[in-house]
Amino acid sequence: MTDSPRFVYGLSFILAFCSLTYELVFAQVLSVCLGGTKYQYLLTISLFTCALGAGSLYFGVLKKRVPTKLLFLNVEIFLTFLGFTGPFIITWLLRISDGPVFYEHLSKAISYLFIFLIGFFSGFELPCLFSMAENKEGKILAFDYMGMLGASLFFPLIGLPLLGTAGTALATSNINLMAIVLIRPSQSVLARNLLLILNLFIFGLILFFREELNHLLSSIYLMGVK
Repeated sequence: MTDSPRFVYGLSFILAFCSLTYELVFAQVLSVCLGGTKYQYLLTISLFTCALGAGSLYFGVLKKRVPTKLLFLNVEIFLTFLGFTGPFIITWLLRISDGPVFYEHLSKAISYLFIFLIGFFSGFELPCLFSMAENKEGKILAFDYMGMLGASLFFPLIGLPLLGTAGTALATSNINLMAIVLIRPSQSVLARNLLLILNLFIFGLILFFREELNHLLSSIYLMGVK
């Protein structure tokens, strides 16, 4: 199943969607906490693009040491963890950065490091997908670009107004988690289906309790506002 071209195309769309949505969430959090919305979004996209290239380059080193599917699985676990926890850590860092200038600069540097790490690990995704569906690079790239387009439309039009910044991060992490369930090797069909049902149930809870969840998580995010 995981080697099917259609499966790889869909996975390419989903993962690109998640990665760019994470970055847009980070940019929104930084713009709220630090101001300068245009600056934060431009810097975030620039760092993301640079990190994608760095990750793709480093993939060539790791693929000789780690099986591709195992590497792919670990990358998605890191992305899910960073995508959900990153905004909380960023706002906490910015909240405690009052005081010496050194701490303020250090907090900002660590915040931008999260943006770079999301892009870096995302840079592993396309090479991994290329190896899963040989001679299909063009179509994989096409679905990857469409996933980014979907994220760029989803975040301002649906995610931010419906779920808020924090709710969007949680929902995106859940989507990324479903991708992990699908690509996990040596997993029974029953276990995979049960995990998928659980993930869909969590996503349903996010939608149903979106107002309460957004209020709760937004209050945590806004702790970082000076």
